Amino acid sequence: MKKDKKELSPEARNRLSIGQRIRHERQLRYMTQAQLSELLGISVSYLGALERGDRPVSSAMILRLHECLGLSYDYLLEGTTFSDLALAQYIKESDNYGPKHNLEVMLGTCSPQEMENCYDFIHTYLMTSRRRKRHSAKSCGPNSPQSESSSP
Repeated sequence: MKKDKKELSPEARNRLSIGQRIRHERQLRYMTQAQLSELLGISVSYLGALERGDRPVSSAMILRLHECLGLSYDYLLEGTTFSDLALAQYIKESDNYGPKHNLEVMLGTCSPQEMENCYDFIHTYLMTSRRRKRHSAKSCGPNSPQSESSSP
């Protein structure tokens, strides 16, 4: 006889919640259990057990779900943020807010480590982009080698 949800241990409730998020994300992607289990390198029966909360989700499986589906760890474990797919859908639907708002929403769903990685990436991108602009502005002047070589 199955236990009522109210009678489940905290561990079992947690497994069930994680399993429900996995199932939800699989269904959002219109994937069958067979398709997702192949992507993750596990059996269909094991995926079914994870989705039902019958089996605990290992840290290795959390990593694979993160890598294969783009799900954040805090979303998988706690359900506290948007999944990447739900976030992308939200941003797609909120075009009237603009890029700054959408960046704030995306960054608001990041863990501290993800936030630090985003900062490093954006900083590096901006520095490189601005350096290239300065370099190309200098090399496109009237005395640049490019303009001299192109004159008849």
